Formats: sequence, structure tokens, C-alpha cells
Amino acid sequence: MNLVLILLGLIELGVLLVAGAVLLFACITRRWKLAAAVVALLVAGWFYLDSGDLYVRHNVAAAEMVGEYHLDAELSRFPLESMGYKELSGDLILLADGTFRGSHLPSCCLSGNEEKGGSPTDAYRSVTGTWTVGFDPKAGGATLGLVADDAKIRRGANIVNDKGLGVDFEVFMSGDFYPVVFSRDHR
Repeated sequence: MNLVLILLGLIELGVLLVAGAVLLFACITRRWKLAAAVVALLVAGWFYLDSGDLYVRHNVAAAEMVGEYHLDAELSRFPLESMGYKELSGDLILLADGTFRGSHLPSCCLSGNEEKGGSPTDAYRSVTGTWTVGFDPKAGGATLGLVADDAKIRRGANIVNDKGLGVDFEVFMSGDFYPVVFSRDHR
């Protein structure tokens, strides 16, 4: 887990505890203006923190997605290691002409299902094809569609806010979905 996120979570918890204590004190001593100010600050802070949603909830232009994406090993470690993948690497390149190249992609990213890491020859795949962006109101967010040149692979992924725009191939494993994230900033 990202140490910075843990630290920010602890700071947020500390602020909430202090605000709760001040609010309790204000109510006990009948300082209603102080209580109202604390509630207003808590609500404003909640809206501010809530804006940090992982999923992109608006349309994304294809030009915004063009670029190189690398497996974010930190965010994807749990599902990949649980499935037996030894190497936490992979690259996805989205080109401006609507084509893509994926190299050393964990097979589970392309199938969407739990796959054991298996032998090094079948655990990772290299693939080329076309890509599109869209918006899925049912999923509530922007999506990336990939179709392999041989048309054997058709895969959708979520577009996420991971230090800029990123791609989340959710993998179904042990009865739940887990993120396998590719971002522009990780290698």
C-alpha cells in the first residue's frame, strides 16, 4: 500500500477526531456558532475529499489517452501476486491513430478473469489492435475499449485518476473484482 495514502488517511482521521471533540465541546457548552462552524467545515472538507474518486466520471477525449502506460505494481500487487504472477511489469501504448501495442501484459488483464501465473510463456501476452474511448452510464465512468487484431480479445477497462489518467483492468478473482492499473508515471 502506498505510504503517502496511509499517512493522508491518518491525518484525515486525526482531523475528524479533533473536529468531533470540538463539536462535542461546543454542543455541551451551548456555543452554537462554534458548532455550526465546525459542521460547515466538516461538510466542506467531505466534499473536497470526495472529489478524489478513482474513476473518471466524465467523457474523455481520445487525444487525452494517447501515450505510454506502465503497470502500476504498487496498486496491482495483491491480485497479481495472489494469482502467482512473478513479474509485476507490462506496457500498454495507445497511439494517436487508434491502434495500441501491449507488451508483457498479464494474461488476466486481457481475459478479465483469475488466471494463475503458470509458466512464463502463457502468463504474459503481447498484443496489438485498436482502441476507443467511451462513457458507460451503467458503470458510471469513462471506459477504454481494446480489440485485438485477431479479434479474439475484446476487452473493456475503466479510465481512472491515477496520478493523471490511467487504465484499470478489473480482474474477477475469488468472488470479487480487483484492480490491475496501468499509469503513465510508473515503470
